[in-house]
Amino acid sequence: MKRVAGNQRLVRETNQKLIIDAFRQRGMISRAELAKLLNLSAPSVSSNIDQLLRAGMLREVGEGDSIGGRRPILLKFNYRYRFIGVVDLSSDVVRVVLGDLQGNIVAFREIVLPELKIGGPILEDIIRSLHVLLKDNNVHPDKLKAIVVGLPAVINDETGRLLLAPQFQGWDGINIKDKLEKNFNARVIVKNDVNMAALGECRYGAGKRYNNMVYVGVETGIGAGIIIDGKLYEGSRNAAGEIGHFISSYDEGGCRVDQFGPLESRLAVPAIIKRIKDGIAKGCRSKALELAGGNIQGINLGIVRKAAMMGDGYVLNIIHDSARMLGWVIANINVVLDVDLVIIGGRVIELGQHFIRPLRQTIDRLSPLSISVVYASLGSKAVVYGGFALGLDYVFNHILDDI
Repeated sequence: MKRVAGNQRLVRETNQKLIIDAFRQRGMISRAELAKLLNLSAPSVSSNIDQLLRAGMLREVGEGDSIGGRRPILLKFNYRYRFIGVVDLSSDVVRVVLGDLQGNIVAFREIVLPELKIGGPILEDIIRSLHVLLKDNNVHPDKLKAIVVGLPAVINDETGRLLLAPQFQGWDGINIKDKLEKNFNARVIVKNDVNMAALGECRYGAGKRYNNMVYVGVETGIGAGIIIDGKLYEGSRNAAGEIGHFISSYDEGGCRVDQFGPLESRLAVPAIIKRIKDGIAKGCRSKALELAGGNIQGINLGIVRKAAMMGDGYVLNIIHDSARMLGWVIANINVVLDVDLVIIGGRVIELGQHFIRPLRQTIDRLSPLSISVVYASLGSKAVVYGGFALGLDYVFNHILDDI
């Protein structure tokens, strides 16, 4: 009897997953259309739909067209049945986002980080923000089924601890996963922010048509997210893509895990700005200084972009040199991975064609394999949408757990 009951439960769950997938793909559909589409009996479809309706997973939304007889009742999936939280720690402004099961942003809050990114207070702010988002949008905390956190670090998947995080100080002994799971009845997934951005662009952005691609994020640091056969490749220790530690010359030594790598110390956005400031301090003439009101320390990425648009030779030389250096790195990556697409993301995309044109020219000159290079289409939301991708995968794999 136990075996029969077990088989019946398996058949029911299999059919219900088929039904849910059909609603996600088709939108509104009637019971009769569903039975025909899935090649299931009408009683089986009705029984399963009744259970999903009682659970609140499906909703009746009106009547469809009739070719004779009663009009069929149309149903659709309730994308507010459960919710996903995403925390983006990839920049100096933390984004805490609440999303539905269609990957729509329901609401968000932003937290400006202090210069010293101390773990404890930041996590408390994140927890408070999630509670506020739930309350303000009339979402019961039990409906939050997954929280995905992205940050610039190598993370131990099992423990949730940060293994390599030069941008964060005072996080030793802080377990993000445990802390959040103690405050919410939700699955917590902690991932590298660039990997999440790669997933976001692969699922929703510039990489939708590609199975093999690399996302290169140039922000405070530099990292790469690698998609092979449509799946994220993270390596044996979740450290795949840490190209900021790429050694670009024979004489260049390595560095400790708590430091920025040799490449990001030369190529990350703050490094580009520092090179410009240092040259001006030594007497190089640039419109950037004038745009900053004569204050060298006031030069930022926005001013660098404006100076480049004005044709400032000194600024353009440094931008082009940085782009060529990154092109050299990407050309080497491509002969190892042989991908079809490289997506450039992060704040560096604010430099527009001044950066990507010499980058492409360098790759074309050095790489024996052709490759497309584009800017990220999701911009600063790539990490958030990567979080949605991970969260939705988890929730829909466990969608029947509560019924």
